[in-house]
Amino acid sequence: MKLIAVTDEVFKLIDKIQSDEGFNEKMEEVCAGFSSATRHLQAAEDYCDEGIMPLVVLAEYKELLEQLAKSREADEAVNN
Repeated sequence: MKLIAVTDEVFKLIDKIQSDEGFNEKMEEVCAGFSSATRHLQAAEDYCDEGIMPLVVLAEYKELLEQLAKSREADEAVNN
């Protein structure tokens, strides 16, 4: 694992995401975003690369959230 310097605001956001409540809140937002983007994509029948970009971005954001949660779990295992 690599350590990086982040701003105080980024640290606060990561800290929030790494809490169970914050993680669940952000995952709910991702699910709502996936649903909305999918409905828009279907309604517009816009299946080109540009049309699916919101889904790609949401998938990458979901992966980031999951990785942050895993790093929290790993930190907790080391500290216990």
